[in-house]
Amino acid sequence: MYPATSCPYHRFSHGIDVDGYYIDVGEELKIWASLLYPSGSYNSVEVLVRNGHLLQQNFSSEILPSSLYTTENKTLHFSSNVTFEMLQVVNSGSYGTTGVVTVEVRPKQTLYACRGPVNMVTSISVGCPPNRHIRVRRPSSTEECSSYQNYIYTLSPDMYDPTYKGEGCQGCAENSTEVTYDLDNLGCPIDVFYSDHFRPTVDLYDGDQFVREVTEDFFVWEAHGRTGYGYNATMQQAGCACEAQTLAAMLTAGNVSSPGDAWGPQNYQPCSTPCDPPGSLSGQHEVLGSSGVSALKFGSSKGIFVFHLKVLDPECSYCVLQTQFAVRVYGSPRESLDLYVYLAVLAFIVGTVIVLALTYYMYYKLMAGEHEKVLEEWTNKENEEHEGKEGEEEEGKEEEK
Repeated sequence: MYPATSCPYHRFSHGIDVDGYYIDVGEELKIWASLLYPSGSYNSVEVLVRNGHLLQQNFSSEILPSSLYTTENKTLHFSSNVTFEMLQVVNSGSYGTTGVVTVEVRPKQTLYACRGPVNMVTSISVGCPPNRHIRVRRPSSTEECSSYQNYIYTLSPDMYDPTYKGEGCQGCAENSTEVTYDLDNLGCPIDVFYSDHFRPTVDLYDGDQFVREVTEDFFVWEAHGRTGYGYNATMQQAGCACEAQTLAAMLTAGNVSSPGDAWGPQNYQPCSTPCDPPGSLSGQHEVLGSSGVSALKFGSSKGIFVFHLKVLDPECSYCVLQTQFAVRVYGSPRESLDLYVYLAVLAFIVGTVIVLALTYYMYYKLMAGEHEKVLEEWTNKENEEHEGKEGEEEEGKEEEK
């Protein structure tokens, strides 16, 4: 009664994750689908995309014909195509570049007679992936530090910045304050010698899975408002073409209480962008990054510093990336002077021993030579006296004859 029908393709397969994908700033995604259909007939892999304006798209097909079947292998390439300016709009609260892209992949020709799924639908979330965060890398030589559990240290008034705006240490400018080290959240502090420059190495993670090292710009501030640290490079030394932003200036301009709220991806301006007039480039460059020259310096300060770290560059991620870490600064100019004095005294003692040894050796060699000379003269004299006596004895014998 009804005409015989058959499925217009033999096999439809794909490598698509039905649970969906996430794409962050600067990331890309490749998925594939394959269709096997009878040669001589027309079919193809069809792709339908909704909200496609959120991602750059590039689809390519490879056709492999044969006498019985033709194979089409289709590759779908999606990538982030946002600019620095667009990302700052995103971080300011407008989400025109984030959202969900829906992708449907199916054979163009299909019938109810086809077995199995006749299409595949997945989603690509453009935005901050879940559980994405940053960590400050610890040296591989970091040892177990259970001694810092419930460790208490004191911030005296002269160690506190009276202009600090934050939650860390209210009232420290008037009274000494005891701070309990939070080992569970901070982990072991990173040891830094007082005269060394220190730049944190920051890594990006999804849960416990390492993603990459963060090379974009970030800044730090001491959680308790402690002073005693600065930066080793000026804005000019850092290659700035325009006066760089500073935390103090951002706090004043933003009229907010938290450094993390005052400065971030939503208002960050790289100092490499020229401006007229360029302003003063003699100030310290407070922006850190793996490719920059600026680093923290501590001078004669020592003890525990607890830092907040926040990524500034919106091109790093849609996520607000912020973390904490601790530094233990050890050593001091006095300790270094004592070390130099110790080394100088040790060098003097070793040098004196060497000089005495050389002097004794030369004296011994000289005396040995003198001794040999005297012994030779004495031997020669004895030989002469002995020969003289023998000559006298021979003359006496001749006279007797």
